[in-house]
Amino acid sequence: MNASDSEPPRGRRLTKRVVAVIGAGLAVLLTAIITAFGTNLFDSATAASPVHVAIEPDVDQISDGPTAVGGEYWFPVGPTRLPSPPQGLDSCVGRYEWSRRNGGVDAGQTVIRLVVSTSGNTALAITGFQVHVTSRQPAPTTGVVASCPGRGAGGPSQVHLIDADLDVSPVTTISYPAGSERPDPTFAFTLSPNESQILEVIATTNRCKCEWEATLSASVEGATRHFLITDHGHPFATTARLGKIVRFHNSRWIVEGPQLPVE
Repeated sequence: MNASDSEPPRGRRLTKRVVAVIGAGLAVLLTAIITAFGTNLFDSATAASPVHVAIEPDVDQISDGPTAVGGEYWFPVGPTRLPSPPQGLDSCVGRYEWSRRNGGVDAGQTVIRLVVSTSGNTALAITGFQVHVTSRQPAPTTGVVASCPGRGAGGPSQVHLIDADLDVSPVTTISYPAGSERPDPTFAFTLSPNESQILEVIATTNRCKCEWEATLSASVEGATRHFLITDHGHPFATTARLGKIVRFHNSRWIVEGPQLPVE
């Protein structure tokens, strides 16, 4: 029996060798992926952060203290282009979500609520809060601002309050302790283990159409940490209220204020 009968041709032997090498490489790669995936799962399960920051951007869900007002939202279209408010009702219920579905931007101010909490045996010292404008443009002078009546306002906030002026660069903030109308320049307080604290932020503008985000600084077990505050991963947007004012009343839009081109 000659060589051609006892072993496959050279090209076929080379092909088998390449397949074997690729197979071995894939096996190593697959093992590495499984190991890394398992490690990531283990880390996320065992190294969960003892500090939690929940962000509530829906002003309809915030109803106490000076923030108990109706939302106002700017739209780049005229009244005839806007759909009816939620359920055709002249109220604030559902107005925030409705505005977001229809491309609305917070007019005049943006209000957000933060709930900071700790778990286990971890104490937390809040040390600072900064607001950063990521985009600054002139406020639009066309379009309409849709507003709802609000629920009334008055008195000091029952939670920690932070006022941010987006028209100043860098942004200035003034903080007020819960139940006080006197500002506290330090903005520092401590949370005991398993304690939570509510902060409300009111960012205002009379000039710009601004996008912004914030950073909450804290000391956790001796280490400084910074928590980025965003709107579901995107900057918050606030525009000065310079357009026409539109209110929903008796099943129709009522236009108030100077007439400006909107179409």
